[in-house]
Amino acid sequence: TRPCTLFPYTTLFRSKLLPKALPYVIKPVAVGLVPSFIIEWLKWIRMKNKPDALVFFKKKAASMIYTAIIRLNTVKKTKVFCPKTIAVVFTGALGDFLVMCAAAAALCYSGRKLTLICREGFGIEEAARLTGLFSEIISLKNKPAGRLMNILRLNKVAVETVFPAPLNRHPLTDIYTLSVKAARHILPDTPIDIMTEKLKQRADKMADELVPITESSEIKRYGELLYLSGLYAKEIKSYRFSGNALEPLNIAVVFPGAGCAEKRLSEKIWAEALKALHLRYGCRILIMGGNSDTENSQKLADQLSDYPTKNLCGKCSIGSTIKIVRHCRIVLANDSGGAHIGITCGTPTVVACGMWQYGRFFPCDADNAAAVFGDFSEECVSCGKSIPDCMGKRGTAPCVSAIKSEDIIRRASEFMNTK
Repeated sequence: TRPCTLFPYTTLFRSKLLPKALPYVIKPVAVGLVPSFIIEWLKWIRMKNKPDALVFFKKKAASMIYTAIIRLNTVKKTKVFCPKTIAVVFTGALGDFLVMCAAAAALCYSGRKLTLICREGFGIEEAARLTGLFSEIISLKNKPAGRLMNILRLNKVAVETVFPAPLNRHPLTDIYTLSVKAARHILPDTPIDIMTEKLKQRADKMADELVPITESSEIKRYGELLYLSGLYAKEIKSYRFSGNALEPLNIAVVFPGAGCAEKRLSEKIWAEALKALHLRYGCRILIMGGNSDTENSQKLADQLSDYPTKNLCGKCSIGSTIKIVRHCRIVLANDSGGAHIGITCGTPTVVACGMWQYGRFFPCDADNAAAVFGDFSEECVSCGKSIPDCMGKRGTAPCVSAIKSEDIIRRASEFMNTK
């Protein structure tokens, strides 16, 4: 999310929440925001290479308002809660959620009652209901104008323990976590992504427990958080949807979209791989994905017009997608929610990955997943960020572009030859 859209410092005053929002706004504006703007303006004047003024000040405003909210939104302590209740404040995407389910399953099976707090409109609620791990699901408005109402709503939630997910820190996730009434507010001490150091330090001071995270694998990071906080002592494994194994149909399903352009392998490479698999194994082809992937899916469908292909992108719910994927013989996907759906369904899955998050999600411990990396390892550095440091402009990352169709065909054939 762009820093300038993180908080409604413009839409706030047009919303109906102004009377409730005033205590959060007047003091920081009078005491901190105006003087800070003057200081930042003077710094900007003295800069030799001046960044775009509007973007610069929007970013500073977002950071200052988040700081003000963290200061004024005092941590809600409570002694009135149901024992063994845990709230997970989740603000990631669908793929991140399916990875987090490994930790949720461990807590659920150890006798905890889980409350999921998530953003609406990302398919998380439907996926959460399908897992059966959560006794309560609270969906929050994702539009900036609704975020103050989200805070006020979370003030009424009372649990024993609350922690955020994913474990990469984000100011909005921290604020939501600290807004919940709980006996224990746990925050992971992970590297800063888009947070400023001062903003992170303020949130750290308000947490009851700050858990150091040293692992690189996301599942092991959750295991480390649960172990060091005393919530779960055993090793956790990748989550799988429950149910009997299904006899696979001779169908190859592909998810050509991705959450960001950097992770998106070209449609030409996917088409070459799918054509080869069809000629070798006679499999039919399904193209799937969300509404944001329709353009990429149509480009791929056009290249596969002479092959038995059906484009279902944007036409299926999360539940329908999971049912279809469980019946398929192979899943091909970028590092996206589609890849995690394939792995969680138990279907053999080949994932085209970049190197900048190597080891975080892929390679993983699931025996039905194979990660394909481009031959770019000598120049790539695993920076662990959402968007790699090497990218000067938006587009497919060099390490993803280096992936060849032969690599995908080889890994897919290893799975399909065993069936």
